[in-house]
Amino acid sequence: MPYSRTPFRAALAAAALLVPLAAAPARAQTALIPDTNMNPEMLRFRAEAMQDATDALNTFRNAWERDDVRGLMRLYQKDALLVLPGATAPTQGTQAIEQALQASLPRVGKIELGVVDAVVDDHLMYIYQRFVVEPGTGAAAEGMAGTATLVMQREGSRWRIRAQIFSPEVMQSAAAPVPAPSAATADGATH
Repeated sequence: MPYSRTPFRAALAAAALLVPLAAAPARAQTALIPDTNMNPEMLRFRAEAMQDATDALNTFRNAWERDDVRGLMRLYQKDALLVLPGATAPTQGTQAIEQALQASLPRVGKIELGVVDAVVDDHLMYIYQRFVVEPGTGAAAEGMAGTATLVMQREGSRWRIRAQIFSPEVMQSAAAPVPAPSAATADGATH
């Protein structure tokens, strides 16, 4: 009698393939819910691709925190596009990205990344993330949080960053004083 796969067995197989993502370090990426409508080969490919992306993003975070520009540059394609947190314009190409990272990393603190959603095909991976950057050192240092869009492209057996766009919202300090309304503005009087 031929073997038939029930929806429950397909969901169980998908969950088993994604266990390595759930076992990743707490500061790493969060596991995604498997799509049980995919065939087993696609589920396996997606799980492997997400594990590779998780490894690359952990390498990215560790290099970022050590201000290791060379380590970061190994992750980018030579014509990659980057918009750093707080940057007003994109940077493209390895030379420009390297210069931007050398100028920015010393001012920026630790980064936390979390995957919200991802789409994987044979050659491209689109990852939508939430990020938090802790305040770095220096007078102009400020923390940021927001979303990031990451496009990775397969080059041989590796996934490399093709585009990375951080869209931050400046975090407000809990200790920042909130200006109290003056007596004149509180009663509606004007000068």
